[in-house]
Amino acid sequence: MSRVNGKRMLPVARKTPYWQIAVVVALAALWVAASALLVLTRGDPEGFFRSTLAGHARRDAFNDLNRASVLFLVAHTCLLVVAIAAARCRRSDVLAVLLLGPAIALPICYFGQEWSDPEWFLVPAVCMICWIVSTAVGGSYWIVSKLRRVEPSRG
Repeated sequence: MSRVNGKRMLPVARKTPYWQIAVVVALAALWVAASALLVLTRGDPEGFFRSTLAGHARRDAFNDLNRASVLFLVAHTCLLVVAIAAARCRRSDVLAVLLLGPAIALPICYFGQEWSDPEWFLVPAVCMICWIVSTAVGGSYWIVSKLRRVEPSRG
């Protein structure tokens, strides 16, 4: 607390940078979209896409999409929670580490997919793997960097 003219003044609060808020909002929007897909399809996006896109996609284009979608949502929820915590604590370094997973996964999904005959299972599967690794590395980095700052007490 600082004092001005004998009065106690609250310290000036640091504001969270706008790019951190934008990252959290983008991750939250993706979470809402994935959740809405699972809720609207009643947990069966594979059946929904097969019936909706019948005649326009291969029969096996959506195999194992149900399992991958649920696991992707769990991995994305973990990433979002850690990103919200990092933005709230104003840890831009941790947030940058968390964004490495999506930055690696999205080009792999885009360039690694045969778009004339896509296998949709691969998109959430690759994203899920990169999200999990990014969350684990970001959380570990946060813990290690926090432990480095704490100096051992000399008694």
